[in-house]
Amino acid sequence: MIAPILDADEFAGRVCLVTGAARGIGAAIAESLARLGGTVIVADINLEGAAERSEILAGEGLDATPWPLDVRDAAGVEELVRGVTERLGPPTVLINNAGIVTVAPSDQLAEDEWRRQVDVMLTGTFLTTQAVARTMLAGEGGAIVNLSSIGALGGHPGRSAYNAAKAGISCLTQVLGVEWAARGIRVNAVAPAVTRTEMLEHVLRTLEGATRRAEYAQRTPMGRVAEPEEIAGCVAFLASRKASFITGTTLLIDGGWMASTGIPAEADG
Repeated sequence: MIAPILDADEFAGRVCLVTGAARGIGAAIAESLARLGGTVIVADINLEGAAERSEILAGEGLDATPWPLDVRDAAGVEELVRGVTERLGPPTVLINNAGIVTVAPSDQLAEDEWRRQVDVMLTGTFLTTQAVARTMLAGEGGAIVNLSSIGALGGHPGRSAYNAAKAGISCLTQVLGVEWAARGIRVNAVAPAVTRTEMLEHVLRTLEGATRRAEYAQRTPMGRVAEPEEIAGCVAFLASRKASFITGTTLLIDGGWMASTGIPAEADG
């Protein structure tokens, strides 16, 4: 699904780097940008998955290249940026989507699990943004969109590391949006609620049926969970020239969840 407000060639001639793009929301974002003319880098720690996703897009005549990336590895991130720049040109669109979640009581969450989630989502977002922004600042600027969550705005039991990392992403988005506003880089974020992805299925399995898919839908004023393509459309808009006066903001994509009263205690966005 592509937002009709965007021209069919909105991202033509632009190199678009999407992290965590092998599946889920990242895959939908990669497809959306590619369908809008972008040269898309499908970056993921799962290179096989990234290659499969790129093949699917290429089979539809879209421009997609797989690339291995562990966002926690600063040297690896720098190497990716150098390689992409030499091969295809400097990225002018960056989507920081890589994410993981472990649901566990906070008093039982292992230190390595805390660090893993914070490192992938918050530190990974910073390292990738820093490396790409250096090329943007030296060139024509660009647009960065980070994946936050409604979890950044509330206390959801069992998600201390996930929510803390997502809150950090929203705050980082504000800092960088202000810091680089006059230097040609816009930095924004989206905060989805429950979305139909593999991550949701993982959470449901972890909760062993305590939270049912139907319950998530019932807790959302629109009466359903989001589709990945709906998140991707909003990301594409924020990365586009149509959003030229938007920076430092986090856009809620939650079907009215946060606006409703009596917000439930659990979410998976």
